Amino acid sequence: MSQIEVLAEIADSLHLDKEIFTRILKDRTFEQVHKDSLVHAYENGHVTKVPTLKIGSRILQGFTSKETVEKALLHEHSAKLEDREK
Repeated sequence: MSQIEVLAEIADSLHLDKEIFTRILKDRTFEQVHKDSLVHAYENGHVTKVPTLKIGSRILQGFTSKETVEKALLHEHSAKLEDREK
């Protein structure tokens, strides 16, 4: 089974149209959109690692601990509450 066939089976299991999905992959319909998105992420979003999470003004790149993500979320939540009180 080819990679496209495997992906088409996954798409079908998600109730997507298998034939359309296969045609889009074979025709490379979204290839340029994908390339443009990567350039945008790198140049405008400064994404250099995946995953990258932006939480408020904080950018967490690469795999981070649950505690680090929770801390960033709590910090952002507290900052928003302070802004509302002003």
